[in-house]
Amino acid sequence: MTVRHELKRHSRRLGTAVVAISLLFGLQAIAAPSARATGATLTVSGGLKVGDTLGLSPSGFSTAPSSYSWYSYTAPSGGSGAWVGGNLTYTLSSGDVGHYILVFTHTATDGDVLSERVGPVEAVVMTPGTPAVSGTAIVGASLWADPGTWDPTPDSYSYQWLRNGSVISGETSEVYRLVAADLGAKISVRVTGTKTGYDDVTATSAESDTVAAAPAATLTAFTASDVVIGSGRCVSVPVSATYQVSTYEAWAVTNVTLTSKVTNKRGKKLGTVTLTGSGPDYTPAGAVSPNRRADLVGTATGTFKWCTGDYLGAIKFAAPKGTWTGTYTSGAVGGSVTSTLTATGHVKATIAITTPKLTVKGTTRTLAATIKTWVPDVKGWRALAGSKVDVQKLVDGNWVKLKTVRLSHTGKLKTSWKATAATSYRLVFGGNSVTVDGTSAVVTG
Repeated sequence: MTVRHELKRHSRRLGTAVVAISLLFGLQAIAAPSARATGATLTVSGGLKVGDTLGLSPSGFSTAPSSYSWYSYTAPSGGSGAWVGGNLTYTLSSGDVGHYILVFTHTATDGDVLSERVGPVEAVVMTPGTPAVSGTAIVGASLWADPGTWDPTPDSYSYQWLRNGSVISGETSEVYRLVAADLGAKISVRVTGTKTGYDDVTATSAESDTVAAAPAATLTAFTASDVVIGSGRCVSVPVSATYQVSTYEAWAVTNVTLTSKVTNKRGKKLGTVTLTGSGPDYTPAGAVSPNRRADLVGTATGTFKWCTGDYLGAIKFAAPKGTWTGTYTSGAVGGSVTSTLTATGHVKATIAITTPKLTVKGTTRTLAATIKTWVPDVKGWRALAGSKVDVQKLVDGNWVKLKTVRLSHTGKLKTSWKATAATSYRLVFGGNSVTVDGTSAVVTG
């Protein structure tokens, strides 16, 4: 572009110089020309908001101008200015906000002609929508930002999540997953709309409900199985818990972990048992709604290793507690598990009575037998020593106790009694909570 400036020295006109202004790297600042040719005028017309297009009306020129230059100045008079366009019209941009615009031309007969400066240029204001937060305000769940309806629609939105009105550092996405620090707080989101030719506009949503703790899993059943020692010295006692989780977001519980204290029938702690499980996959039909509720039910299982040194009998599993976790598209969710339920299982010994030998000598009957079992033989165990075995006889179709015998430490039994007639006899291991009841052997004589 070429701009002509009048050159003077000692108040004498020396002529007109042609100055080339390079526009290769942006707008070039210039000083406003100070003279206007008599009779020739330029008039600028049009709105003064960003996006408006300014036009010009030349008047009184003896020679029609061949080109025009538009300038944007920082002040209504004086100030710094920059060339912003060379067409017959000029569309105001965001860089012109607060500036004053003039148009300039030069002809050989009319000299330099400048319009009056018009301005200031005003920014175009967007009307923000009403942002809203949706989702369930529980730790581990996620909240979604809805920017609302803006006029005009921004080119883009940006987000900033707030906790009790204060910025949550780093949380600038459309979705925010609630963390432990949010417990008891209220969450809102600040939305900023950006559009070319408009000032950025920010609006803040109303606060969410007070963030609550994630729901605890509820144990609906807690059981332990009875086991019988068949061989060896250790057995596994199966334990299971059925749980239910009610939440809005954990479409699938991926992990449940419970621990429970284990004690024997004497109240001595034997250790702890760990139960793990997962809930059934839950796939909602259609689009996933952040407010859709899902009650998830599953089973956690574990085994407690019962070994020598533990007393036979009832084993109690008390007050299981732990955590549950789940997944959702927005991240992980989870909560606690607590319960006062108690499960009881029994460890019993397998009893085997060898075929008794009945000896008849006159009116004397002598019965001998051996009772075998898998019982740990360590200090502190009673094993079968002293256990009761009933000797019963058949009377009119009914079994009637004849006598009770206690076993030796080897499990052997030998006992005699008087009888005047032949009948059937049987041995019945007295049993208790630690044994398989009803084990018997029948002989006749």
